[in-house]
Order: sequence, then structure tokens, then C-alpha cells
Amino acid sequence: MSRSDFRSYMEKLSRKYHGDTYHLIAKNCNHFTEEVCLQLTGKPIPGWINRLARVGSFCNCLLPESIQLTAVSALPERLEFSDEEESNSEASSVSDEEGSEQHLINAADREIVEIGDGEKDSWFMPLIKQTSLACEKVKTMKELSQGYNIVAESQGNLVARGLIEFCDNAPPVINYISLGGPHAGIAKIPKCASGPICDIGEAMLKLEVYTDFVQDHIAPSGYIKIPGEFSKYLEHSKYLPKVNNERPDERNSTFKDRFTNLHNLVLVMFESDTTLIPKETAWFGYYEDDGFDTLLSTQQTKLYREDWIGLKALDVAGKVKFESVLGDHLSISDEEVVEYVVPYLMERWIRDQCSNGGVSSFVQLLSNLSSSPGSCLEIGDGEQDSVTMPLTQQASVACEKVKKMKELSQGYNIVAQSQGNLVARGLIEFCDNAPPVFNYISLGGPHAGISDIPKCNSTLCELLKTEVYTDFVQDHIAPSGYIKIPTDIKNYLEHSKYLPQLNNERPKERNATFKDRFTSLHNLVLVMFEGDTVVIPKESSWFGYYPDGASTPLLSPQQTKLYTEDWIGLKTLNTAGKVKFVSVHGEHLRIAQEDVVKYVAPYLKNQPASMRFGGECSNNKVSNLTQFLINHSGYPGTCVEIGNGVQDSLFMPLRQQASIACEKIKQMKELSEGYNIVAESQGNLVARGLIEFCDNAPPVINYVSLGGPHAGVAAIPKGCTSPFCMLLKAVFAVIYTDLAQDHTAPSGYVKKPMEIANYLEHSKYLPKLNNERPGEKNSTFKDRFTSLQNLVLIMFRNDTILVPRETSWFGYYPDGASSSTPVLPPQKTKLYTEDWIGLKTLDDAGKVKFISVPGGHIEIAEEDLVKYVVPYLQNESTFTSEHEAM
Repeated sequence: MSRSDFRSYMEKLSRKYHGDTYHLIAKNCNHFTEEVCLQLTGKPIPGWINRLARVGSFCNCLLPESIQLTAVSALPERLEFSDEEESNSEASSVSDEEGSEQHLINAADREIVEIGDGEKDSWFMPLIKQTSLACEKVKTMKELSQGYNIVAESQGNLVARGLIEFCDNAPPVINYISLGGPHAGIAKIPKCASGPICDIGEAMLKLEVYTDFVQDHIAPSGYIKIPGEFSKYLEHSKYLPKVNNERPDERNSTFKDRFTNLHNLVLVMFESDTTLIPKETAWFGYYEDDGFDTLLSTQQTKLYREDWIGLKALDVAGKVKFESVLGDHLSISDEEVVEYVVPYLMERWIRDQCSNGGVSSFVQLLSNLSSSPGSCLEIGDGEQDSVTMPLTQQASVACEKVKKMKELSQGYNIVAQSQGNLVARGLIEFCDNAPPVFNYISLGGPHAGISDIPKCNSTLCELLKTEVYTDFVQDHIAPSGYIKIPTDIKNYLEHSKYLPQLNNERPKERNATFKDRFTSLHNLVLVMFEGDTVVIPKESSWFGYYPDGASTPLLSPQQTKLYTEDWIGLKTLNTAGKVKFVSVHGEHLRIAQEDVVKYVAPYLKNQPASMRFGGECSNNKVSNLTQFLINHSGYPGTCVEIGNGVQDSLFMPLRQQASIACEKIKQMKELSEGYNIVAESQGNLVARGLIEFCDNAPPVINYVSLGGPHAGVAAIPKGCTSPFCMLLKAVFAVIYTDLAQDHTAPSGYVKKPMEIANYLEHSKYLPKLNNERPGEKNSTFKDRFTSLQNLVLIMFRNDTILVPRETSWFGYYPDGASSSTPVLPPQKTKLYTEDWIGLKTLDDAGKVKFISVPGGHIEIAEEDLVKYVVPYLQNESTFTSEHEAM
């Protein structure tokens, strides 16, 4: 291109990029540079240069209104992350080399916190100072006061972690996403890009890295950890040993507590990373202290095993996501950003206009108070579509979005405000094949309609008042869908296109499915504002309204036909004690924080999950059973994997399985006030070990046992060829040897009636669990077992795996008898009559349910689950499901 052609091109381009068209996200200086590069070279600028603007575009609904995308040029289609950038870049994070400009991102408002003056300070400012600057900046940002998320890249991750661990009196970090972070250190000096600053920094690093001079003047020296020089590193490195709590005498529990407070930790490693050595440091993996010969996985490192910073605690609680993506350092695609980053920058509660500052603050408040994540689900373009998009369409959009959100697949809670309640109810009643809603909290919802539009004199309001039941208004103005003029009921029922369907008001069109779905709620909290002048009448928030054909008197909800004839199941829910009618002071949606704490937060503390001890959580039968119990109880559950599945369920001694279960449970904060257990087969013995042996553990409230070998098994099942049976056959003759007891799980509960002396002396699990040894009876085990509220023992009538099947009820053969001897019922065994573990105590108190169902081992019909299991899971606790490889 000639000089004149270039000049002409630039003049033409300048007309497109007027100063008053600048937009941080969609039309910034980097977009201008992109066009020039394409014109001159045919190639775009590197993807990392404008990366944060691109990330911002993915979460547009969460951006402040002042920088939301509007009618501006489209963003480039391509996104790559690198770490290199100029100090004047408006939207970026950390540089591609370990020395780089550091930025932290607030996920709610997409704020960029710049530390120092760019590339120079990212190389030459010690990380401890960078962290201190970041800490002070974050504490002055009012918009972060209720908590925020972090996305950090490369070296920036160590500043981010310093912010999490070291920063006193700072707002909490909710989710932390790490892209290529050198968390465990780097073993070699990374490659350096060209440029004088980079060259100087690299040259200084090649000096003795653990001298005070280098540690005080070169940022990357703070996380260089040379295998074979571990003692030098611990003594002289001034950053990483502190952030990783590596010095034995200086471990700081506060750092660990703060790190374990994260809701989610996402660790992204780049498979072809040539900058981080080793690349596994992005997952906290590293070399052995003594050299490069052995690369340890994360779980093999002392940092993880001894849990110096709480990484193991987070992982056990299911809060760590180890993600691997293709590409070199920070080369991440659009699709991977959407999959691994974006979900953690969003919240999970239903409401319109997510970008509204009050909404985002309220959502964050709920997250903090409940310790549960939440999402603001944007429908359309926010405020405009909340007015002009018909509610039927809004509910449909919400339905499709929710079904695509994998994190909601096992169920979720809703908090809705004002008109948003009608979208929320459409989601509950109309949305087919959707995840269940557990608890629904309604703040000022116009459930029974509104009879007037207050303080509104615009043309739109006049149109609503005079033409509300015309097709045009119904199809173009959302509030028309719930305006219910008491003196014009005939027109309302015939022409209103939303509320009559939602409330099942049309006599010939009542839909039983809508009612069934609404009554499946576990809790319905209806909050009315005493000074509400927006919802007319305010009692509509409780489903109260005027009688058909008149504007007086005002009927309470219990006096309306909707309630008395139970059109949507409100009466059913209320009769079951599941409706909370709450009245608070204040105008429409003006709710005090103490009222949020009292009436809203308690119903958000259920975290959907699926749970079990031992065996394989991924087993279809196990996951299907867990999901069935979640759906029918309306409460979450968690599958806790012990060991590596079937193999460890066979070869890991039960006392070790119980110990692992104990430690995992104690780290799960959501179980701290107590939980329920559903256990299957051998898993019952792990469950009982958890109840009886686990010190300082949360209490078990209800325990449901499906086919548990509680009194032992006496023989090898005939014709059984499962791995369990084959193993039992192999060791049955030597079952009471140390070899069998220490290396096979089933040996721990084989009880040969004719070898009781051998059993009592050498069996290493069941005699202790059942308090069978006369001189070793433990009253603590008995006390813990008798603290159960309910014990449900389910025996399968055609069980051929458990010999005898009555062991599921604690029935067994008499000591010294053969397996052909009649089985003693539980009430005639010494375990019961002498009350070794408290079974008699529980039974006398009416707390034991002896249930018999048809079917083979663990073959239980859905109707029996609903009848005998689900009722014991319906309280404020989490249930567990157990299964083993029998």
C-alpha cells in the first residue's frame, strides 16, 4: 500500500472511530488496531490483546448498565488468551511471560484492577508488594463489598491467591478461576519474549535466585522452586512458601481458612504449556523436593495430602475443578472460555434486568448469607423486554435456559421479585422435562393479579387501562398478562393470555400437571410488603384478591376460590405446612437485611447433589437411585466416593473405608447441622461406622438401610459369580487370618456361626461395630446409635446374596449352630436382648421400622422407595445413598 493509499484509508477509518462512539467492550482502541492490522497484513492482532473485552461480551447481562453492549460494532469472532500486553491496554489480564502486567477481574461488574505501571512493575515489583496494592484497591471498591469472583492468568494467579489469603478485612472471593497459574512454583526460568524489560529481568533471574537482591527486585523469583534446592527455597524465597503454607513452623490457619471459603476453584492447565515448567503446576502438581526425576500429581504432593492450604478440603467437598485444555500457555478458545470460565461468573436466582445494580447486589447478598451460589437469569434484553415481551414468551425463554444449565440439573431454588414471580411460576408449572424447583421464595409477587396500575400516567399506562384485553396489548405489553379487573372477569378469562392459565382459572381448561408441579414444592414462602403501593391489592402477594364482579370486600387467600377449590394446589401445600405467609414492613420490594436473613436465606441453603459411600458413584444404578430420591424428597443428596470404586469396595478394609467417609463428611459444611443416610448392601457397614466411630462429626438424623448385612453373613451365596462372591470363595477358608482381614472388605463381616471364638478374636470390623466382645463394649458407640431419630431396616424377601437374609434386620443364627439351623429373629438375639448397640432402646421408643419388600438383593420398586424411604429424607438435611459391589 502506498503512502497516499494508507493516508486515504486512515482518513476513511477515522470517520468510523469518532471519540464519541468509543465503547470499552465493543469498540475500543484494540478494535481499531485490529482493522488496521487486517488491512496492512491480512492478519488479526493476537487474541490476548482484547481478551477481557471478549470475556465481558460473554456475560453482557452482568455488566454495569453504563458499559453494556448496545448498537455498536460486532466483536471479533476469535478469542485467544496470552499473557503479554502493553500497559495502555484497556481490557486485559496478565502477560504471556511470567513477568507481566497484573490484573484482577471482578466477575459481577467486570472491573479490572491494574497493579503498578504495567510490564515494568510486573517484572520488578515483588509479588508481596503487588498483593498489598491489590488488597488496598479491592477494599476501596464499594461495588465489591458483598463479594466478587476472580479470573487470573499466569503469574497473576499468585497475586490473586495473595489477595484471597493475605488480605485482611477484605470482601470475600466467591469463585476463583485460574488460567495457567504457577501455583506450585516453576522449576526453570520460562522463555522470555523480546524487549529490553524482559531481557533485563531474565538476565537477573539467571543470577542466584534465592539472594535477597533478586527476591526483592524480580517478581518471578518469588515462585521459582528449584528441585534439589528445597532447603534454600524454604529459607530464602519470599513469596511462594508463604502463600502455600510450606514452612512447617509458620503454617497459618487463617490463610487456609480463607482459601477453603471459596465456593469454586477452577484450575485450568494448558496441555502444551512451554512457559510453566512443569505445566502440572497449574493444578498444584510438582516435582519431588530432591530432583526432577519424579513428577507428582496434585494428590500425591504433601501440600495436598497434609492439606497445608485447604486444597484437599475443597476437593473433597467437590469444589475444585481440574480442567485441561489444548494449546500453549494461555491459548484458550471461545468455546473453552464459555465452558470453563463463564459459568462461574454468573449467579443462580431468577429475576429480570440482571444488570441493575440493586439486583446484582441483592443476588450477592443472598449468596453470602446462604453460602450458596446463585444466578441472575437474563430474559431478553433486561428492562425493555420485561415490559414488552409477553410473559408466556419470557417463561419459555427461562425454561430453555434453565434446562441448559448443567449446574441446576438436580434441582434448584428460586427467589423472585415482583413481576418476576410470574415468570418463576411459569417455569415451575409450564416447563416440561425441567429440573425440579425445591424452595420458591416470592417477594411482592402479583400472584392473584393487579386491579389497577398505580401512579402511571403515560400513554402506555392509558393503553393498558383501556385496551388491556385486546390481542395487541396482550401480545406486546407484559404486565397486561396479569391485570385482572374484578368487574370485567368475563373479558379477563376469555382474553387474558397468561394469568388465567397460570392460576388454572378457566373451568374447562384446568391442568392437573400444573397443579402437580406446583404442589411438588418443598417450601413456598410468600412475602407481602405492608406499605406496597405497586401491587394492588398488596394481598395479591399472598394470593388474596377481590371477589369476581366486585371491588370489595378484599378476600384473604383462604377465602378465594383458587384456594378453596385448590386450582393450583395452594391449599394442598398449606395443609401440609409448606406455605409461609410472611408480612414485612416497607414499600414494594423494600426488604431489610434482617428480614432477608430471617425469611429468605434459610430456604437457599440446600445444595443439590448426589451422594453415596463406597462403590462407584458413576454407576448408573446408583446415580439413578440417588436422583430418584432427590426428585421425590425435594431435598439434595451427595455421592461420596471412597477409594476408586468397585476395586476398593472389595479390597479396602471396612475400617479404612469408614475412616475416609468420616473425614469427608466432617469437611462438608452443608452437613454440619445433621443429615440423613440411605445405604445399600455392604455400604451399610460403612454407614454404621460413620455413625458409631466418627468423632466430632455432624449427627445422623434418619438412617435407611437397604439390604445391609448388619449381623454378618454366614456362607457364600450359591450360584453367585459376581466379583464379591468370587472373592469370598477365594478367602472363605482363611477368612480370619490377618491377610484376609487386612486386604479384603467382606472378610470384616463374615461370621461363621460354628467358629464364633475365631470370629470374636480375629475379625477386625463387625465384632467392634456390634459391640460383641464382652470386655470391650463401648458405650459411646451405643449412645451414638441410639441418637438416631429413625432407623429403617429393609429386608428383601428373595435375597440370595445375604445368608441369611434376616441379617438385614439384625436376625442371625445362634452361636455354635450350623447354617441349616432356624434363624433367630432380631428380638431373640443377644445383640437385641442385652442391647449391645441400642437396637432394643430404639425399638422400644418406636424408632425402628422393620420393612420387608419383594425382590432380590437391592431390587426395590419405585413405589416402595416412595413409601418406605422418601418420607425419612424430607427434613432440613442432606441424605446419603450407599451401595457396594455385592
